[in-house]
Amino acid sequence: MWESAGERSREAHLPFHKSFEKPDLPVARSHFRRRSLRVFFFLAVGLSAAMPTPPPAAASFPGRSGAIAFSWCHNTSEDIDGCDVATITKGGRTRFLTDFGYDIHEFGSDWSPGGRWLAYDQDFGTGFELKIVRANGSEDRFLVPSAHSPAWSPNGRRLAFSKGNNTDLFSIRRDGKQLKRIVRTKAGEHSVDWSSRNRLVFARGFGGRSEIWVMRPDGTHQRRLTNNKVFDGEPDWGPGGRRIVFSRFARGHSSIFTMRRNGTHLRRIGPGSQPTWSPDGRLIAFVQEGLPAIYVMAPNGSDGRVLVETPLVYEDPDTGDEFPLSFGPVDLDWRPRPNP
Repeated sequence: MWESAGERSREAHLPFHKSFEKPDLPVARSHFRRRSLRVFFFLAVGLSAAMPTPPPAAASFPGRSGAIAFSWCHNTSEDIDGCDVATITKGGRTRFLTDFGYDIHEFGSDWSPGGRWLAYDQDFGTGFELKIVRANGSEDRFLVPSAHSPAWSPNGRRLAFSKGNNTDLFSIRRDGKQLKRIVRTKAGEHSVDWSSRNRLVFARGFGGRSEIWVMRPDGTHQRRLTNNKVFDGEPDWGPGGRRIVFSRFARGHSSIFTMRRNGTHLRRIGPGSQPTWSPDGRLIAFVQEGLPAIYVMAPNGSDGRVLVETPLVYEDPDTGDEFPLSFGPVDLDWRPRPNP
């Protein structure tokens, strides 16, 4: 029913559910219940006690805006059987880049500069491992075990990621060599992102409270940008490396904020979560809890709209079998298209 690994990259027939109606923006309430399990409760109770899904990382390098990578989970019963990484264009054309079968979960999509490689994390039930794959789904490569939430360096030679029980930050070469620890703390670092100006932004904190920090790639010059009693996470650099977009979860609601790289000019731009900046800097893509669509808005919060409706069922083109896509889209990252 599912393709073999060697055949997994292809355009799938993904019909929309007949009862789906395009919702209007803004959505007044964004309760984030599945997302709460996926990130906030995950961090609050520890890495081994919640859904097997790490916090995401995303990066926006300058370029032309291509397809958006995301993860979606499928099931054949009441339980989630597997999660795959896919891409979708604004016209709705969807391609699965991973399709490894049931009880395997892939998350954490992050495009390389130029958009030729995609990093992601994969879990077979024994813990996440870091992998990379070409944009067409070929040359799937293992990099490092017990790792998740990857972020490419601006030159494409290294990746930063979270690793270990305290989710300390590390980096590694794209060939899987020269593993280096960036920071060692007990606070818990997650959702790292690497800017085109060679700076790291990340979230730090457990137990329902998390703040946004920045630092150099060697772990020096650490600076906290937010300081409050809520959960700030999912930071994503703007393509010029001057601004940051992130999510804030407070009082049962999630909202999207932007700020300058020094933490000033903090501004709430709308409800939603998992923001990712377009490579051309014109739009921010995001999701709304429980709604099968990817949304966009301008960086100032205006022009909010549905970019593309995401499918609710997967139809195997070979057998015709249909499988519900029950959780997603999550872990968005906008591809910078390669130059002609």
